[in-house]
Amino acid sequence: MLKSNYLPELKTKQISDIAKGDIIANLGEVLEVTEHDEHFHFVINRLKQKQVLKFEKDKFLILL
Repeated sequence: MLKSNYLPELKTKQISDIAKGDIIANLGEVLEVTEHDEHFHFVINRLKQKQVLKFEKDKFLILL
């Protein structure tokens, strides 16, 4: 089993407070944020690919 002295600090943020450069737990780094009427689109760098994810405005996410 691997041992590590480094554990990332986890933070919870409301969707509207997430910005470019934030790292969403289990997803990856936010490259781009686009706001729409009822949701946000995030372009995420995940597994060396750009992926677009859609989240409703009332959600919270866990960040590293």
